[in-house]
Amino acid sequence: MNWHEFGKLIRELRKALQTRLGRSVTQADLERMCGFVGRGRRGIVGRLERGELHCMDEEVLVALADVFNLTRLERREFFLAANGVSTAKIYQYPGAPSPEREIEQIIQNMRRVPLPVMITDVFADVVAINRALARLYNMEDQFASLTRSSRMLPNVLYFLFHPRFRFREMFRREEDWRNLLVADVQFFRRSTLQYRSELYWQYLMYRFMDSNEDPEMRRLFIHFWSLAEVERSRDGNTTRFYDLRHPKLGNLRYTAIVSEEVTSRGNLYVITHIPVDDITRRTFDALLRRDKGSEWLRVAPWPVSEKIIPRNGWRPRRA
Repeated sequence: MNWHEFGKLIRELRKALQTRLGRSVTQADLERMCGFVGRGRRGIVGRLERGELHCMDEEVLVALADVFNLTRLERREFFLAANGVSTAKIYQYPGAPSPEREIEQIIQNMRRVPLPVMITDVFADVVAINRALARLYNMEDQFASLTRSSRMLPNVLYFLFHPRFRFREMFRREEDWRNLLVADVQFFRRSTLQYRSELYWQYLMYRFMDSNEDPEMRRLFIHFWSLAEVERSRDGNTTRFYDLRHPKLGNLRYTAIVSEEVTSRGNLYVITHIPVDDITRRTFDALLRRDKGSEWLRVAPWPVSEKIIPRNGWRPRRA
């Protein structure tokens, strides 16, 4: 991202720090917390946030990352963001295919994989999904109603946290459900870090943390958002294990492998579900055979610039 965008990211991370500490954190406060005061760096946070500082000192970046309490992979994204090159210039190149062509190519490649699969974007919105996976998660009939009733796009974290989907109840062990959510929130924190000044990010966080749509979803999300900061053992883990008692399909055991697709419009993530026992394999085969289960559904718009934010009384918080 360019220096102006990086400055907005610093400002968003300072706002997040205010939320975590429960008090105002000014630019001067942040400088004191980082140990910049008295070391010839007075005013450095203001210069950063205004996009005026075009040479990133390693010591400054490390101090900021430490105070912001970034997870391991958030730190990686943070340091990459400090290179001063805009995201568009990093990913786009002369002759790059259109976003539509890129997503269709990924889908075409995944058609050869006889497994339940979905593709998400950096915000964990479901961009595309085959019918087998939609049925596995009982989401095939939910896409239209979810968007209509909740005023947000089908989002993996919304599905995981909202009690209407009863996802937690399917896990045989509470520990597996807990570990999955910690890992997924850490992944979400990492994938969205460079997009935290986007209005769509602010809207998502409003839905998860501030809205009164469902107090239980709000409580759980805030809890796991905090856990993701301190439980680092799963940070970077791209394998999710499921041992479920599915209400319609019976006992299922499978892993979900997350792979990253780098495109000219940013990253996409392919999540492939792989059975680990014969019962689950036969269930997946039946899902793929049933009524064109291998067909794909296009769901959320992509790339990020195509996102539409329903206002519905919501306004972004001021810096």
